[in-house]
Amino acid sequence: MRSHTKLPPWRTGLGAVLAILAGIVWFVLISQALLNLLPPHRLTLARAEISVALAVLLVVGAAVALRDWSMFWQVALQSTAAGGLVAGVNLLVRPLFYNWHALFGEVGLIGIMSVALGSPRPR
Repeated sequence: MRSHTKLPPWRTGLGAVLAILAGIVWFVLISQALLNLLPPHRLTLARAEISVALAVLLVVGAAVALRDWSMFWQVALQSTAAGGLVAGVNLLVRPLFYNWHALFGEVGLIGIMSVALGSPRPR
């Protein structure tokens, strides 16, 4: 693929806005799909299909505007990681206020151990 280093400013701006919107739509979809984090609506098949179609259209628009097809995997990976992070934090924080017994269950203990042992201390 050829590199297009000089794009018109309007095209760069349009591509950036579309990429950001696609990332937001995909993040909301992943967040809803993992744990129904975003009340009051539950994720249904129709909502999921509409969200995926909207995210794909936005990413295609961004990729065309920026002439960069790597937008497909970049937006999907970044938004999925952010949605997973929010779901994981929610899984650990929500029991602190509502369900203490869930915090000491198998999933809660694995999460606490992962946070405690996650990164080594710098020397």
